[in-house]
This record gives sequence, C-alpha cells and structure tokens, in this order.
Amino acid sequence: MEPTVVRSSSPFEVLALAERTLGFRPRESLVVVSLRPPRWRSGLVARADLADVGAAVPDLARHLRADGAGRAFVSVVTDRGELPASPGPALSAVPAQRSGHPSAPLGPAPRRDRLEHLPGADIAHLAAAALSREGVEPELWLVHRGRLHSYTCERTCCPPEGLPVREVDCTRVAAEMVLAGRALADDREEWEAAQLAAVAPADPGVVAAVGEQLELADLRWRRWERDGWAEPGAEPPVVALALWRGLLEVGRAGTAVGPALGPEAAAVLLDALGRIPVRDAVLGSVVPEAGLRCPLGCRPEGDGDCPLCAPAGAAGARTGDEHDDDAAAAVRLLQHLARLAPPDHRAAPLGCAAYVLWARGACAPAGLLAGLALRDDPQHSLSGLVLQSVRLGVPPPSVQEARRAG
Repeated sequence: MEPTVVRSSSPFEVLALAERTLGFRPRESLVVVSLRPPRWRSGLVARADLADVGAAVPDLARHLRADGAGRAFVSVVTDRGELPASPGPALSAVPAQRSGHPSAPLGPAPRRDRLEHLPGADIAHLAAAALSREGVEPELWLVHRGRLHSYTCERTCCPPEGLPVREVDCTRVAAEMVLAGRALADDREEWEAAQLAAVAPADPGVVAAVGEQLELADLRWRRWERDGWAEPGAEPPVVALALWRGLLEVGRAGTAVGPALGPEAAAVLLDALGRIPVRDAVLGSVVPEAGLRCPLGCRPEGDGDCPLCAPAGAAGARTGDEHDDDAAAAVRLLQHLARLAPPDHRAAPLGCAAYVLWARGACAPAGLLAGLALRDDPQHSLSGLVLQSVRLGVPPPSVQEARRAG
C-alpha cells in the first residue's frame, strides 16, 4: 500500500513505477512522475488522457510543484503518428543509463529543437512549458507502439526505433510489486472493472440477512446510549472495535475474511462505521500517521481506559511494512463489507476504504471508491473529502512523511 519510491538512472524503472502505481498500462496518455530534490526520489504519479491534456497540464504542473518536485519524468504514451523515416540530427533515441552519482538527473534539460520530429511533440512541449513555469524541470519521453524514445537526448548510442518497453517488466520495481501481489491491468477499463468487481453487491439473500441484523445492531446502540450502561466489554463500540481488530489480524495473515464475517458480524461493523467516533478509531488503527485524535478527547498517546483507543504504544511498535499490511488487510475487509451492505449502508465502508487508500498514496482507486460512495450517499462527508483531496492533489499523510524524510 505504501507508495514505492525509486532513485534510479534508468527511465524504465521510473516508467515501471508509474505503471504499477496507476495499476494499469496507460494508453493515449500523458504520465508524469514527481522527482524531489536533493536526492531525486520519486513522489506523485499522475496521468491524463491526451484528449484532455490541454486543460489537465496546468493542474498537473501545480500538483507536482505542491509535491516538492524539482524535476519531473514526463511520458507521452501514444500509438498515433509515425516516426521519421530518417532520424537525422534532431531525432533522439533513448540514452544509456546516466553515469555519475545515482542522484543525478535522468537526462539533459529539454531543448525546443529536439521536440519537432517525434509523435506527440506538441503535447511534450505543452507539458514542458507548464512545468517550467512552475519551476519544475521536465525530462521528456515518448512511448510509441511499444518502444521508448527520448525527446531530448542528443546521444546516438541507441537504435533510431527506440528501445522495447517490455524491458519495464524486467525492472526491480516491477519485480517488487509482483512479489507484493500488485497486479497490472492491460488498460484502464480492465483496471476499473477489477476495482468495481471487488465491491460488487453480494447475493441478495445475504444482503437481506445483513439488513435484518443491522436493525438489531442499531437497537443495541440506541439502548446503550439511552441507558448509559452495559456489561463490561459488551458496550457496542468496544464490541465493534474488538471485532474489527480481530478480523484485521485474520486479514493480515493472508486469510480470507469472508468465512469469519457472517451477517451479524457484518452488521455490527457496518453500523459502527456509520458512527463517527468508532469510524475514526477504525481509520486511526490503520493510518496512524494521519494523527486522528480520539473523539472522546484522549491524549495523543492514547488512554488505556478508553474503549476507542488502541493499546498504548501499539502504533509506534509496528514497522512501516506492518502498517502497509494493516492498510491492505483493512481495504480488503472494507471492500467485503461493502459487498454485504444494503444500499443505504454501502457509503460507509466504501468511504473508509477510499480514505485508507488515499492515505497510503493510492489516489486512483481512492477516487474511484469515493465516487461510488457518493453515488450511494451524496452527503457522505468523508467520501467527499477524499474525492476533493484526490482532485486537488492534496498530498496524503504517507507522502508528507516521505517528503519530510527526504
């Protein structure tokens, strides 16, 4: 879940990072990757359809500046147009890996006269101009019919037809993301279909059974709120959070949560996610860097007597990889809850999943799930916040931490 960071001399590594971050191979797209000084670590990854590039480029440039970019990897991906029959002095192929320190820039600064002979040159020039106005130096590339070309390199060591993009699949980034179980779709349509399938409603009979249990769960909450008392450990927020943490442990171990999530358990969690104090405790348990305060006013380090706080020191004792495992398990659990939820309860798990994804840097699926949640409930404030953050390019907490770390 945590966005992979690269510092590499190879454009194939950066392109692999872009594809794996997006979740699909872009087509007829402009793809940009933020490179932050002083060590030129990768940051924000963004994409726009070529058909919309005129309106999108100024926003992309502003997002990269807000991300702290000093340079940007920019790739025009298109099958349209033809390569010149003869390369001549202005046609450039992909440069060999740069020499010197690995934090050196990927290639020479763009020159206007290097843009004229390759497909997509007008788009590359538009992107270069917008980025330069924002103080970001662009590195301009073309992916054309499965071959990678540079708009700016003046070397002649690579073939005029470019280098095969399939080398992307042999990069370290690609290998690491395959090991992490992050599949790559062939195009956006396939990727979006997979995202929607993960939250498609379950069998109507199962959904109806969950709906019946939701009425009982709501009754228990209202009785507890009215009476102000329950058996120790039987308070609805305590029951909901204990159930959440137990299922998270199951999911973190790689076990499917479906068999452990019957209608009653699903109803307990769905009802709790609609109540802001418990919802924020759930989100804080998997996104500790967001700094969500306990809604009951506990100290930032937690309170051992509070039913909504995690055990004292629990977040700090976990490593970054363990937090990633927590976030991935939480998203799977929330997706499954969305499948089981009646229509009027789907927005809560979808919005929570969108928040976790956004907080871990996965903005594309976060925006998609937030949009689905708002379709079910246009007033769902958490989903609206996530969608607005994605559209405005607000850096999520994990990216802010990475930036502070350099």
